[in-house]
Amino acid sequence: RRSSDLKWLLGDGDFAVSPTEGTVGEKGEFEVTVTYRPTGPVGDNIMESMTMSVDRGEGKTLVCRADVQQAKCVFMPKAIDFGIMSVATTKEKSIVIKNTGKSDAVFFFRTCPDGVMASPDRGRVQAGGKTAVTLSLYTVDPLVHDIDIHADIRCGKPIKFHFKADAQVAQIEIEPKEMDYGGVHIGTMRSIAIGVRNLSAFPANMLLPFSAVLHDGEFSMEVLDAAEGEFEGEAQVTNDDAGYKMLVDPGGGFNADILFAPKAVA
Repeated sequence: RRSSDLKWLLGDGDFAVSPTEGTVGEKGEFEVTVTYRPTGPVGDNIMESMTMSVDRGEGKTLVCRADVQQAKCVFMPKAIDFGIMSVATTKEKSIVIKNTGKSDAVFFFRTCPDGVMASPDRGRVQAGGKTAVTLSLYTVDPLVHDIDIHADIRCGKPIKFHFKADAQVAQIEIEPKEMDYGGVHIGTMRSIAIGVRNLSAFPANMLLPFSAVLHDGEFSMEVLDAAEGEFEGEAQVTNDDAGYKMLVDPGGGFNADILFAPKAVA
């Protein structure tokens, strides 16, 4: 009995064979899988030929044909506006890719603008189906986006939506600008009242790093009750090992005493 070595000679076409080589015994069989990944053009009776070389035998040609329909997708909605947001925070919104065609469609995003990520950035949408894509924006620097974002559709026309965002640095007002405790004796405590107000159009996250590790517990803060109507928004203040964490709504603020109780001579 004699076996034969087989090898497929493949080009750069859209049809592929797996495995591409192997051995088959006398009067035996060798099964392969033919895969078609169309990249274009769209049309009927797309044809490619693939050749199989046979060791010590005559080569064979396999003719592959397919009908390629145009893939059609749209973004829903046509525009995404992140509005005004703070730098160093992440904002997310979803957009939907709807397949309006009669065949499955493969999409992939082109390069997104600075700070923007799309997840997933590529995928398949079944005929008549929908896929949700999460858009996220993170930046440590102020920026403004007013731009179209495109996605390519394999064997179809590209689609786009308009994207807007305005990332800003939070505008925080603190009074007084400086605090001078003067001479304070060890074992005593002195306080200075401050007022904090968020002048931004978005919530502001702040950290006052008074902690036992950094300042040996000499500085602390006590939030005071605000007068009714003094602030237009809420403020939340929490304390942990990192210090005082503050989340202040637009127009919000709080009053507090900054306490200094020295434990050693400076």
